[in-house]
Amino acid sequence: MSTEEERILELISALDDKNQDVRLKAALELGTFGKKAKTAIRALDRAMIQNRNKKIKFEIAYTLFTIDGFDGFSYKELKEMKKGTRLTDEQKAMTNNEIKRQLKLKREG
Repeated sequence: MSTEEERILELISALDDKNQDVRLKAALELGTFGKKAKTAIRALDRAMIQNRNKKIKFEIAYTLFTIDGFDGFSYKELKEMKKGTRLTDEQKAMTNNEIKRQLKLKREG
């Protein structure tokens, strides 16, 4: 097992931590792995449902979208968040940029 795979497993475990800062940092770092973090999708899905904190919920949805693009429910969740007033301007910009990136990836096949 590579160091990267080991780190992803550690971060998956951290998604269940009682401390919300630890959960937030885990979600953020998982996003940096992109598609390599596909093994984290189930844990991120579960964490998205369990977390009530809006910031953590956004970061989890955003991380899921960076990993699985339009294939998962995270795109729908981000669209719902974007529709309402639940996102900051920065979060809306991040979401728009990632949607553009995912569309480009999809077109490039």
